[in-house]
Amino acid sequence: MRVAGILGTGVQAYWQARALFSERKFERLLIWGRDREKARVLRDQFAPWLPGVKIEVIDSVKKVVEAAEVLVTATTAREPIVRESGCALANTLRLWEPTTIPSANWTRVPATRRSADRG
Repeated sequence: MRVAGILGTGVQAYWQARALFSERKFERLLIWGRDREKARVLRDQFAPWLPGVKIEVIDSVKKVVEAAEVLVTATTAREPIVRESGCALANTLRLWEPTTIPSANWTRVPATRRSADRG
């Protein structure tokens, strides 16, 4: 795996990316967050833990989804954040290669979700 993507900038995003790297050494990490400053802070926090990884703050969910081979969502969004042409995550999966691994982290906060499908 070369490229990992993370949507979210909080504690869960931090630990999910570190755990992923401990299992699959990726070369590039793309970070998207609603707050670009928090995304930059997260990038800087990763630097000592992800040696040799190019860590980038990306301004578009779509760009992260299209580039990532593994996608982790770790947000408190109340509506789906992964969309393509008005379709939610289930339809967006068609954009990915067959080897792409999505990871959606659900919260216990009522009415909060990352993808359209709570399956």
